[in-house]
Amino acid sequence: MEYARLDNEDEPARPIAVAGTLGECTADALAGAPTAKPEGAFRVYESSPGRWVSVPEWRAVALMRRPVALLVDACDEWPELLPTRGRNEEERRRLREGPGLLLVDRDPLRRRQMETVDVFAFAGDDGRVVLRRSGDGEGSLGKVYLLVGPQKLEMDAGPNLDML
Repeated sequence: MEYARLDNEDEPARPIAVAGTLGECTADALAGAPTAKPEGAFRVYESSPGRWVSVPEWRAVALMRRPVALLVDACDEWPELLPTRGRNEEERRRLREGPGLLLVDRDPLRRRQMETVDVFAFAGDDGRVVLRRSGDGEGSLGKVYLLVGPQKLEMDAGPNLDML
């Protein structure tokens, strides 16, 4: 039998419920998504039924108290997700091409502590989640903390025959 010890340098993962896809997800689904809090030396958690994603517990993720995730089919189609500084429109869109995972914190106390204009999730007129830039997030469902892009896969010129 092999034995391995978890290392302090290993990035712990945090389970986050996926409420749906941005543009389709309802405000009720976002608000009602479950949370899971890992406990103990091995970060064991109980989960409710539904879809979950595991993300590294980067600083922004660690700060979230009631996180929920939204899938984004095409990040460049959402102006609120584009970089705000130093680039023309075409370049800003190119930087956000492709799918993404939007992490939102639903903790109401955290929303009130914001002092800058940030992106928040709100209930739209049709009950679906919409994004808006706001200074205080008043009336929002949560604050957008992080947009995660998929892992870039580097393609070699051909298969590595030594690995076959």
